[in-house]
Amino acid sequence: MINIDLNSEEPYQKLSQMAKLLEVKYETMLFWTKRYDDFPVIRLPGSLRVRPSEVAKWLERFQNEEEVK
Repeated sequence: MINIDLNSEEPYQKLSQMAKLLEVKYETMLFWTKRYDDFPVIRLPGSLRVRPSEVAKWLERFQNEEEVK
């Protein structure tokens, strides 16, 4: 289940901007939006938007999984 706060003042960014910030390919982020149902993305007509803090929180889950192993 995606938990997105529509009342947050943090602006949404284009998926391509977030990919540059994370230094990953746009195609990788696009894959994440399709592969993971809980990836925090807003689908607008012709555009995918994300909030950096929500993506960071989502990515932390993978770091925590590695620490458990």
